[in-house]
Amino acid sequence: MPSDAQALIDPGDLPDFWLYGYPGQDLVWPGEFVLGYPVSGVDPLIPGPTLSCEPWMRNGSFLVYRVHAVLAATI
Repeated sequence: MPSDAQALIDPGDLPDFWLYGYPGQDLVWPGEFVLGYPVSGVDPLIPGPTLSCEPWMRNGSFLVYRVHAVLAATI
């Protein structure tokens, strides 16, 4: 075992399947869900651009709340 703890984790040794969540689905950067962080780029290992947002929106996300009305005739 190497004496240097840094030598234990080498990103170059990571297998390619670590780039995917499920078969065929790329992992995404936090900016896809949280405002103010880099979004996914062309290469999953390199972050894309950081989208601009207001300072009060940083570290926030949006919640979508939908109400569906079910109209069914009772027999």
